[in-house]
Amino acid sequence: MLFSSGHDGVLCVFDIKDKDPKGKKDKDNIQIHLSEELLIPKAERDKYIADIDHLRASIQKLKDENEARMKLTLFTREEDIKRIESDIEAKRIDFEQRKATLENQKREMERMYNEKLRQMRLAHEAELARREQDYADKQEADNQRYQELYQ
Repeated sequence: MLFSSGHDGVLCVFDIKDKDPKGKKDKDNIQIHLSEELLIPKAERDKYIADIDHLRASIQKLKDENEARMKLTLFTREEDIKRIESDIEAKRIDFEQRKATLENQKREMERMYNEKLRQMRLAHEAELARREQDYADKQEADNQRYQELYQ
């Protein structure tokens, strides 16, 4: 049997028979091995090898370009991550400072409120004492007038 293929993908199988009856006896004893060779012209083979080498070079070039692009993308992403992390850290520090400032302002306002409340209590107690004294003085004056009227 002879196998042959073409560029268009056609596979032809030829069954070769020997018409000489004398050769048939010898063929029965001889094992036929199928050939593993491909028979193509040398120029065509060289063209295929050149095409294969060219395609391999193209593949390697594309791999290298892709790897370089991936490294660049990775580098820019890492830079973006670092920039964002530094922004987050700066904002965290700013928020902590604002929180500390607000807590200080709150404590100062509470201190001022307590001081104002203490002053108001003192003023209220002084006013209450003054009015009690005025009331007591008025009561005493009324008692004296009452005593003078009855005497």
